[in-house]
Amino acid sequence: MIIGLTLVVACEEDRDDSLTSPQIRVQNKDTLLFSAVSLGDDFVEFIDVNAGGYSDYVPAAEMPFFSTIEVEALGETYTLEAALDGYPATLPLGFYTYALSINSEGELVLDFIIN
Repeated sequence: MIIGLTLVVACEEDRDDSLTSPQIRVQNKDTLLFSAVSLGDDFVEFIDVNAGGYSDYVPAAEMPFFSTIEVEALGETYTLEAALDGYPATLPLGFYTYALSINSEGELVLDFIIN
């Protein structure tokens, strides 16, 4: 008895094949609702990032690696001056996540993730 196996491979376009600018999003690693998250000086703002959730990706043509990050939660504003040493001045094409949380000292903490 001969058993035949057919392998079908579908060619899909990679999600980064048609990028024209870096794509960024915010991950809320905290238990609080982030009512507003601002990345950089007038670069990108995210509204209502749920606890444990993610924002949608948005284009960020000139998003710098060094920027001010502000999070509003429960009427408080938390600020972080983020300096990512060893990276170019602006983000190259790709997908990036700014994973944010507030530690027990009330400081904003950033985990920068290249997706």
